[in-house]
Amino acid sequence: LRRRNLAATRLQSAWRMNRQWRRYEALRVQALAATEVQRLFRGHVARKKVRRRREWDAAAPGPDRMRLGVRQLEEAKLAFDRQQAEIDALHRSQEKAEARISHINAELKDAEGELHVLEREMTEVDHIEQELAQLTHERDLLQRGLVEGAAG
Repeated sequence: LRRRNLAATRLQSAWRMNRQWRRYEALRVQALAATEVQRLFRGHVARKKVRRRREWDAAAPGPDRMRLGVRQLEEAKLAFDRQQAEIDALHRSQEKAEARISHINAELKDAEGELHVLEREMTEVDHIEQELAQLTHERDLLQRGLVEGAAG
């Protein structure tokens, strides 16, 4: 029996180790994938920046460079507007979340108040039950005394 328990313990330990190892490997793969996505995105942004710089350097001073500058400014303005819209959306969602949290906190305070009332009522019920038990005990004693007195 002892050998069986030891074998079962070892088997369970090996199973838990295997399960944790698989979780670790999955998390490791996720982390590596996230790092790879970040690396690719940073490379994309850097190549875009270099391409724009080379376009600027390759453009001859004059009307071509002016048109390129205007186009790059318009692109930068569009990117800024997109980021601003995203920031505004994030602010709105944050405000909604804060409103929900405030609502939940208010409900929680109401529930706490109800809990205090219920606790007070439970204390009163316990007190009444104790009094009832005491009165029942006294009644039983009186009845026994009367029965014993009538019998004696």
